[in-house]
Amino acid sequence: MGGCFICGDGAGIRGSLAAQTHGKLAGLSAVVFLGAKINHPIDELRREHTRAATFGEAMSKLSIPRPGLSKLTTAQTVVCRCEGITRAEIEDEINLGAQSTTSVKSGVRVGMGPCGGKFCQTAISEFIAKAKSCPVSEIVPPTARPPLRPVSVNTLAGDFDYSDLPISKPSPL
Repeated sequence: MGGCFICGDGAGIRGSLAAQTHGKLAGLSAVVFLGAKINHPIDELRREHTRAATFGEAMSKLSIPRPGLSKLTTAQTVVCRCEGITRAEIEDEINLGAQSTTSVKSGVRVGMGPCGGKFCQTAISEFIAKAKSCPVSEIVPPTARPPLRPVSVNTLAGDFDYSDLPISKPSPL
């Protein structure tokens, strides 16, 4: 019988402080599951994680665009900060026939940066809804596509020699 212990962004994005405590909790839980005794105040760590997660969620809520905010943008406004894509580029893609957030994403790479569309998808949905004369609620969000693929530990820990790393010489002062 095995156990599965999840931490990191796959278990929910709550900020870096929460990620650290969540990783510790997952590790300690795995150790306890395997029958070992731990000398760690796990209840204190759970409270610390709850505090950090609550703070992280509050910060995330502050960064979510308010409805109607896209009306304040101009054609030159950068809507997708990660990829540097403007409102004009997004609207051009919609005018060329893109009818969904996924098709806009495929056409101009909007939402394909490190944030995965967290900051721009609301505005893109509003632009599409306006072009289709329909409520934003009818615009289907793009499917989640994690940027990483599973890699075995053996692959990561394979033959590796630090002396093979190209380390540049320090710059002169």
